[in-house]
Amino acid sequence: MGHNDELAIAGIQSAQAAGLTAGKDIQFVGFDATADGFKYLINGQLGADIECNPLLAPQVYKAALDGLNGVTGQAAWVPSQEGQFFAAQGAAALQAILGTRKY
Repeated sequence: MGHNDELAIAGIQSAQAAGLTAGKDIQFVGFDATADGFKYLINGQLGADIECNPLLAPQVYKAALDGLNGVTGQAAWVPSQEGQFFAAQGAAALQAILGTRKY
């Protein structure tokens, strides 16, 4: 498992250099679900990618600003919109998701 997609991709490249086949001889999991990670999911070299959405900052900023300004009635818990993606979903489904990635 890579701490982020880039490290998982580096692991895939290292495995290939050692003569191993990523997705068959060794499994990799990324963390971020970036567009680059999706490319490796689509070709089956990355087995799974867990999303860590960097686009949450505006939501967090608004909640913090509202709190500082005494705005009441905010939800105590606001779940983030993140997902889990797997090579087993198939290339076509992953390609459709890739088209929506903003990072």
